[in-house]
Amino acid sequence: KPKSEYILVENDAFFEELKLDLDETFSLSDYLIKPVQRITKYQLLLKDFHKYSGKAGFDTSEIVKAVGVMHLVPKRCNDMMNLGRLEGFNGKLTAQGQLLQQDTFLVTEQDSGVLHRNKERRVFLFEQILIFSELLNRSSSTPR
Repeated sequence: KPKSEYILVENDAFFEELKLDLDETFSLSDYLIKPVQRITKYQLLLKDFHKYSGKAGFDTSEIVKAVGVMHLVPKRCNDMMNLGRLEGFNGKLTAQGQLLQQDTFLVTEQDSGVLHRNKERRVFLFEQILIFSELLNRSSSTPR
């Protein structure tokens, strides 16, 4: 995406004129979002579709199911991205069952009655195992 952003900035006037000529609502940068970012847009689209279909008197039961699924998809994507960055686990993640929950938490270590600073950790709860990981560096949310 950095190359596409550079091209957009360098040719901003051209793309803006093209947008006006084509009577487009969205700018070119709106179409260059990452696939994961599109998922939330699908959720909003389905909500609108549900609202207007209901007002028109159509059966919306299948749309309600689709909206429910689209509430889960962004969470699953986030889970899989975090899990994909997990390093140093020697087992097979696929053998641990479904990932049920994952989150970040703080751990405070105590040494001789003196509290040390908090350390951020990530936990992954699978059906078969619980994995605790530390972050590779402060500027990243990549666990190891």
